[in-house]
Amino acid sequence: MREGLSRLPPALVLIGFCFPLFIGLGTAELANDEAIYSFAVESILRTGDWLSPRSSPNLPIVFLEKPPLKFWIVAAPISLGLLPLNEFGLRFWDAVFGAMAFGYVFLLGRRLAGSVCGIVAVLVLFAHGPLIFDHGLRSNNMDAALVLAYCAGVYHYLRWAESTVRRHRLMHLAAVGAAFSLGFMTKFVAALFLPVVLGASALLIPSQRRRLVDDVWRWLALDGVVVALVLPWFVYQYAEHGQILVEVMFGDHVYTRFTSFADPHHLNPWHFYITAVYSELAQSGSAWWVGLGLALMLADLVRGRLTEGWVIILWFVLPVTLISLGSSKLYHYFYPYVPPLALAAGYGVARLARELSAFGERRFARRAAAAGGRYRVVRQVALVVIAAGVLVALATAVYGPLRIGWGDRLLFRNTSIERPLIAAVLASAAIGRAGTSVAAAAAIVAWLLLPTPLLGYFSNLQQLRSGAHPVRSMAECIRRVDAERQAAGLEAPGVYAPVSEAAYLHPYFYYLRGSGWHARSIDPVVIREALVVPGRERPVILDKVRFADYLQQSGGEGGYVTSVNWPNVVLLLPGPYGACRATQQLTPR
Repeated sequence: MREGLSRLPPALVLIGFCFPLFIGLGTAELANDEAIYSFAVESILRTGDWLSPRSSPNLPIVFLEKPPLKFWIVAAPISLGLLPLNEFGLRFWDAVFGAMAFGYVFLLGRRLAGSVCGIVAVLVLFAHGPLIFDHGLRSNNMDAALVLAYCAGVYHYLRWAESTVRRHRLMHLAAVGAAFSLGFMTKFVAALFLPVVLGASALLIPSQRRRLVDDVWRWLALDGVVVALVLPWFVYQYAEHGQILVEVMFGDHVYTRFTSFADPHHLNPWHFYITAVYSELAQSGSAWWVGLGLALMLADLVRGRLTEGWVIILWFVLPVTLISLGSSKLYHYFYPYVPPLALAAGYGVARLARELSAFGERRFARRAAAAGGRYRVVRQVALVVIAAGVLVALATAVYGPLRIGWGDRLLFRNTSIERPLIAAVLASAAIGRAGTSVAAAAAIVAWLLLPTPLLGYFSNLQQLRSGAHPVRSMAECIRRVDAERQAAGLEAPGVYAPVSEAAYLHPYFYYLRGSGWHARSIDPVVIREALVVPGRERPVILDKVRFADYLQQSGGEGGYVTSVNWPNVVLLLPGPYGACRATQQLTPR
């Protein structure tokens, strides 16, 4: 029985948090940075040059902003035919990395304060909207791999520090090196805070300091292996591009962003990360629990009851302090440092649950002892009720009201998330210690009375299948019209897009590739032919200012053409392409 119960928390994390990351993964079209990285992946597949991915929208220019490990990981299964070349295939590994990060956070929480801590920590992460939907664990960016690198690195470091078996220490030490290599070859500078955190922890905690002295040569050997793994690509690109590599990778994308800004919209005050994460935690219902957990964790650290908690605190404090010193700040830079806050929330809930459980054990010990073996069958039934309650609640959150019938007869209906969860809590009274049900019941009461991450969790579950795709839908329609025109013997030269760099967005190019991108000026002859000459029509994308100037210069000729307003640009759809205007009305909102 206990063995079966011990498998419930990992199964809950897998079913409730890891699997949902893949729901609706390909629904939304690629966002701006996703389009950059997806173009780099496609360039590998198209050119076969794995060492030098290309930059959007210029195929001849090599992408030097970041090392290419993430591109290799995404491109490899697509090139082998294991994944499709679409939004799902491009984002698949990000969801995998996110699920693995959730698993490591659960394991870290279980080390700190038991399975309750791990589950609550993962719950807080899933409830954190930006981490799931904005440049996070479900998008073809670099952040999911970086979050995994930190979570895995911290977990295996703690396992190394506690292990007394040399072979096990070597395994965990190698895992730390692999985690750092993943982070460094994905988003190199952001991964450098990981060894800073682990090194500070090793110097601060006496037991870890002694372990470091014992294994110092092994760590130095690991450093050599990591350098041998990551250095060749940098050497190759420096040999190919020389000082350009240094200027692009370290100048434009490190020094400039730290001392000033690459984009004025990235300029934020020193307290940006603290105020932003508090706002997001409050919105998801997690802020109160994170604050309580941090207070309890710090109290136990001061009293020497939670040595490993120093690693969690350092994981948050050191990197956030350092990145707050820079001028250029974006919220997704903060994602690798959200897990320690989630673990703090889990620690606080686990501490409260433990105290309530102890109270319940004292209160109901005699009654449980008197019951003897009469509840053995009841406990088996209770397991089924718990599992069913959780699954029904999750299904209701994702799909809405549930109705199960036989013919015209309604057999089961559920419209509430709370009722199946409360049924699962009540069923827990028949399992193990009576204090478990007391703690769970108290958690339900707290959930009903206080903001909790469950609110954010169910809200995010409902959003998984939604996602706008106006540019992708338009591109698919234009390709259909092009195919019809070519079948009729007409030309289909593609989109003409003299879009200036100021108005340019990468999804426009990724989905609507054509001629004229980043043109210094528009060609009125080409535009007139595209818009008003029968049989020579083609879609045109213009800056809104350039379109107004063209209309003024041409006297309004072509103004009757169907148009679509997008951010920064106007898409003009002459002749048969006007039918594609209807695709915008079908886009989810």
